[in-house]
Amino acid sequence: MEVLEEDEGRPIAVRGKLEERQVSMKRLRQMTEEQRQLAAERLHNARNSKKL
Repeated sequence: MEVLEEDEGRPIAVRGKLEERQVSMKRLRQMTEEQRQLAAERLHNARNSKKL
């Protein structure tokens, strides 16, 4: 992979050869501390409900 453009040290444009058929790109989420805490609680509850 070759990084073509960066924004604050993070790549925003790359060039490369794909060897897989499926590729996904995800945008970084900017979460507040409250959103992060709520997400952590939901994940904790989801994991605990699977154990029962």
